[in-house]
Amino acid sequence: MAPDQPREAPASAMTTPHLQFLHLGYPKTASTFLQKEIFVPDRGVVNIYGDQAWERYINLALLRMQAQDYTAAVDNAPPLPPCPDGAILGLSNENILGQSLDCGQAMARLRALFGDVPVLIVIRRQEDLLYSTYVNALRSGFVGGYADFLRYALWDWRNSVAGRVRYHRMQSEAQRHFSTVRLMVFEQLRYDRKDFLSELSDFIGVPISESNRVVNPTEGAAGVLGWRYGNWLLRHGYGQPRLSPLPDYIAGRGTHEEAGLVQKRTQYRRRRRIGRVVRYLDRFLPLRAGGERATVEASFANILEDFYAADNRALADDLGLDLGRYGYLGCKTGETG
Repeated sequence: MAPDQPREAPASAMTTPHLQFLHLGYPKTASTFLQKEIFVPDRGVVNIYGDQAWERYINLALLRMQAQDYTAAVDNAPPLPPCPDGAILGLSNENILGQSLDCGQAMARLRALFGDVPVLIVIRRQEDLLYSTYVNALRSGFVGGYADFLRYALWDWRNSVAGRVRYHRMQSEAQRHFSTVRLMVFEQLRYDRKDFLSELSDFIGVPISESNRVVNPTEGAAGVLGWRYGNWLLRHGYGQPRLSPLPDYIAGRGTHEEAGLVQKRTQYRRRRRIGRVVRYLDRFLPLRAGGERATVEASFANILEDFYAADNRALADDLGLDLGRYGYLGCKTGETG
């Protein structure tokens, strides 16, 4: 299906002096850290996704609706939330690149709503991101091992995370809709946090002080085992029978209400029980967490090398990035195009 064509939005949305950036993703690239620690009013940034009306509109309309339904929904976009004096207004939501019906279509809709605002995309080594995505799937009830997850992601790569993290293609798609696209590397946050925050500050135009807070860390080896066995015993989310309605912690808050369905709370109770056990295991049994993750990621890298190498090299060439410095598949240190 062809992406929606940008259409004229209300003057207030197109000419607002406050909306200054869009952060589109990816999931598992410090997006939660940015939203809870950086894009907050205390630092002079208001994220409109924190507004309940905008959260609902983005989850249920902008990222999900087919074109014939969205044409009517776009006229019902909520007004922008109030912005304190001296603060800036932006939108940060990793699911735009992580779970939208079609990423290019979502970008076209955002361009129509907000105009040609600067766009931020944060990337991460594919094998590392896929490992974290696997653990995130476990939190949502996925039943299976690492190999099962990767096999499914590659089989359905056109609709799964595996296809979405061809970063050069996604960068090119973003540049079709927006004139300013800033791409940042998650690994820089790990190894040179000060430089990462300085570059981010330059992008949004707001001073950012140092922050060492760790948000939403991935579970260790014991926690991963806890989720795997817990999901087998107490089925929830992705572990339900096929075609079962997915809970809102997967589908997005308000999905059941919009469809006129009543959620069964059983899944939530099961997930909370498993989560308590996982937190206990991670705290008291930190079993080979780093070693197991490194082994799994090396296995992923061997399988994914041919799938991502050419795309990563094209991205490094176009943007002059030394992706080899951070171990991106197909890139060698010092190769920047």
